[in-house]
Amino acid sequence: GLWELDFRYQFAGNKLEFIHDQNVAYQNYGENKTIVRSNTGLRMDILWDIYATATYRFNYESEPAAGKLGKDSTLAVGLGAKF
Repeated sequence: GLWELDFRYQFAGNKLEFIHDQNVAYQNYGENKTIVRSNTGLRMDILWDIYATATYRFNYESEPAAGKLGKDSTLAVGLGAKF
């Protein structure tokens, strides 16, 4: 099974955007594995087509490969440009 969510909400005069993307996959064959991928953050327009972002990513796998962790998270801050 697969479940996906892509949510975006703009506020502060469309200068600030809240972002949340999430995917959940369930494989009901073999190892009955569940995989969750989540990305949550803010994007703020700075100047012209330049924006700043801050995001938190979280990944989970119920049956990871041998010797690997089932959870992984990342905090990222950056700049981007719209083309």
